[in-house]
Amino acid sequence: MHKRLGYGSGSAVTLDELPLGRDARIASVDWAALVPEEAQRLRALGFDEGAQVRLAYRGVFLGRDPWRSRSGG
Repeated sequence: MHKRLGYGSGSAVTLDELPLGRDARIASVDWAALVPEEAQRLRALGFDEGAQVRLAYRGVFLGRDPWRSRSGG
């Protein structure tokens, strides 16, 4: 999953690179890289360009489970 996030002084990272507890805004989403069901689920959860996110904790998959983030408004 490739989502570019902007945080801090304008640096961009992917969601799995975002430090815990750091606020960020989704700059772009590579929807073509996702299967339609994943894209639909992410959109339903509010993951789209401009959404604010904060990584609440890391999941069990080598500590890099981007599905375990919390989106905010």
